[in-house]
Amino acid sequence: MSGAMLVSRATANTTQNVINNMQPLAMIGLDYLALSNYCAERQVEGNWWEMAEPLPLTPELIQRVGALPYVAHYEYFAMGYFFAPALESYNPVLNGFSYYPEDRSWFYGDLGFRYRIRGVQGSDFLELRQGVIEIVAGRTFTERELDDASSVALISQEFATLNQLTIGSTITLRNVVFDPIKVPFSPDWHERNTIGSENYDVVIIGIFRTTAIGNTRGAYGEGQPPWSTLFQMETFGNRIYAPNNFVERANEFSTRVASEIGVVEFDPHCENTANLQRFSVLSARENDRMRLENLFTLHDPRYILPFREAVQEMLPEFYVVAIADNNFDEILLVLDTLDSLATMVLHMAIGATLLITSLLIVLFLRDRKQEMGIYLALGEKRSKIVAQVAVEVLAVAFLAFSVALFVGHLLARRLGQVMLLNDLLAMEGLADGFEHHDLFFRQGISSELTMQVIANSYDLSFSLVTLLIFLGIGLGTVLLSVIAPIGYILRLNPKKIMM
Repeated sequence: MSGAMLVSRATANTTQNVINNMQPLAMIGLDYLALSNYCAERQVEGNWWEMAEPLPLTPELIQRVGALPYVAHYEYFAMGYFFAPALESYNPVLNGFSYYPEDRSWFYGDLGFRYRIRGVQGSDFLELRQGVIEIVAGRTFTERELDDASSVALISQEFATLNQLTIGSTITLRNVVFDPIKVPFSPDWHERNTIGSENYDVVIIGIFRTTAIGNTRGAYGEGQPPWSTLFQMETFGNRIYAPNNFVERANEFSTRVASEIGVVEFDPHCENTANLQRFSVLSARENDRMRLENLFTLHDPRYILPFREAVQEMLPEFYVVAIADNNFDEILLVLDTLDSLATMVLHMAIGATLLITSLLIVLFLRDRKQEMGIYLALGEKRSKIVAQVAVEVLAVAFLAFSVALFVGHLLARRLGQVMLLNDLLAMEGLADGFEHHDLFFRQGISSELTMQVIANSYDLSFSLVTLLIFLGIGLGTVLLSVIAPIGYILRLNPKKIMM
């Protein structure tokens, strides 16, 4: 009974701790599902080359959203795309499976891999603050480097090892603007298709290690890694961090060169060629455009719905507000299940205690009926005999419940935590899968409370009030179990006993 009650109490404490640990985070990003549906609808209509053209997010829009009363803090990240022909990109391998095929020469043009440069606003940026990455060599950015758009960067440990880079090494990043009509796909990334470029010599000031990559359990079959894990390994392995102002300065060059192209004329003689050229222009416009990724921290989980409603009205078409709900509903369901199980066991324990204790006391009194008969023959009141039996039983029960509280605490700590983790493991197994439509996942940021955080939140501490409630329930149950023996005492006939 003590173990069940303590598990129920620990579940309530854990629920409160999880609520306190919940960080309401929000992002604004492309609605990839809506974009996919749009393209599918155009294909059904026969427009195979028509693509959606979502307007870009602007710093002004992000600032407007950040000024809402629901927002405690916000930051944005300018995303740029650069070539580095002298460097080799990282291709993660897990359980014998690689993210890219071994021969990638057909996949890119002669300019090679296109690296994602993630601009940051502050030295303690999101991934560092959340513990997604940690710096293993060198340092993070200084405020001066961030303000001055300095050509400095952080790279991953895997990328540094692959290219034999160390702190102080210099890499050359190339910002390329393509002729939009000639590059519908990545194999067309050739020097001959460029219309302008600019080189930047960037100094490596820090090397980071990723600490929050997903699990390595098979998602599509025994022995295969989840592809989502490989996706995150590739994302962080080839990611380069730089100041926001550096990326924005490079984007100014790209915008200026692209604006000089003028009106693009499509092939008037072949419809298929013209459609391919239209697709190429749209694709180039999307790939060359600087993207602004963002993160908003809300004051309170209660602000999630009003924040979503207010922001959705500000957004252009094909954008969505993503909320990190921290898989809160699923965790609460697990905790509620554990609490229900503990409550059921508690009720069964109380019933069993009533039955067993009543029978034991009746048997105990049968052995003492001669003593009771003498008391009654001497004129002792039956109420005093009942009180004497109750005091004897309660004294023993108090000692028993004190010991049970200690033993139950030990059992509840181990058993409750094991049951909680097993349920969470089962929930995680059901949730495994490919998550490319999740904006948080695409940025490599976990939107879930980890099992370790929840396990650390399992709190079996109890207050004096809880102790008194436990003793009250226990001793009250014992008192109820004395009702049946009282009937036995009231039926005693001292004359028959003494004969």
